[in-house]
Amino acid sequence: MKKLVCILLPLLLIGNLAFTADNQSAAWVRSLCREAATDSVDATYYNPAGTAFLDKGLHLQVMNMSVLQNYSHYSVSTSTTYVANTPVWFFPTARMAYNGGSWAAFFDFSIPEGGGSLDYAEGVYALDPPTSTGGSMKGSSAVFGFSLGGSYRIGDMISIGASGRILYGSDGKDISLNATGGSAAATATGIGFGGMFGVDIIPFDGFTFAVTVETGSTLEMEYTEVTGDPTTVAAVGTPAFGIAVGNTYDADLPWRVRTGISYETPFDLTVSSTFKYDLYEVMDDTLRNTWTVAGGLAYDISDRFEISIGGSYDIDEVPDVENYDPINPQLSSFTVAGGVGVEVIEGLVIDVGCLKVFYQDESASGAGGFTDMDKDVVLVALGATYSF
Repeated sequence: MKKLVCILLPLLLIGNLAFTADNQSAAWVRSLCREAATDSVDATYYNPAGTAFLDKGLHLQVMNMSVLQNYSHYSVSTSTTYVANTPVWFFPTARMAYNGGSWAAFFDFSIPEGGGSLDYAEGVYALDPPTSTGGSMKGSSAVFGFSLGGSYRIGDMISIGASGRILYGSDGKDISLNATGGSAAATATGIGFGGMFGVDIIPFDGFTFAVTVETGSTLEMEYTEVTGDPTTVAAVGTPAFGIAVGNTYDADLPWRVRTGISYETPFDLTVSSTFKYDLYEVMDDTLRNTWTVAGGLAYDISDRFEISIGGSYDIDEVPDVENYDPINPQLSSFTVAGGVGVEVIEGLVIDVGCLKVFYQDESASGAGGFTDMDKDVVLVALGATYSF
């Protein structure tokens, strides 16, 4: 069926969290720089070529992240501030790799997009007059990535790596309409494919430079189930909403280029930097490419205890201020992070990290006259890595 552009389009991927596609390990959450990682198995996500430089043997890692978030926007036309503040307690990732000396094979489970939910329980502009007669909405989304790959080291200086990835998208929506006095719940799913490839270079001891290219992925979501009271189900199935079994919409992931540098100084201090460029325009010419620059410091207090801090600046803007999505706006931001890594017993490392995102307020001159569009996000992550 023809893809529909409807008033609830902002809700299609409403569950996107800050830094999705990056917050895939606790070590990243405490440093913001893992694109040149060769010291831990989270390289399977950030620097696949770097897995060839891991210690020989098996490496296992699990992580969970919790998110406190508050989204808000003010509509001039309705003189109302709309707020959603749903915490996310469970955001897991897991991975494993085996290094055989000059080569490595790995599996990675991640959530590169989504993984959260937003609940506009007191109402949202898209359902207020003159668009509708009022109502509320809740949305959640997640794109699960399952990657399988490997790497090979050429001598002591260069390695190459690649992986293929299967993506499974799942979205859920709950909509209540004052006009019908009822609610409807919808589920949409989709499958896509992608991958990444990269190179890792260590020109001299302690210095690492890595480049990784992540392919874009076409992910078409299709409504597979719509339930609720019949009047509301019929209402959301009209062209104004487009939420009906068989209707589709795109949730494509962009092409992405990651570069990272890491230098272990003689003073037990590691300095890292990252530059990431997301090519959204390749997948959708109505979007704008974005970029992120980050820096981090890690200090070894002892052989078993490391502290780290990091900061990043992210440019995330839309081409036209009229096109801002007030429900989940694209906003530029500055982030600060910190945490610790502790080897509690031989081979077992526990990472704890926390970050705070400071978003830049924006206004939109389109329908609704949105102002004070803002987000407030704090992330806490706990991870465990075991190598033997």
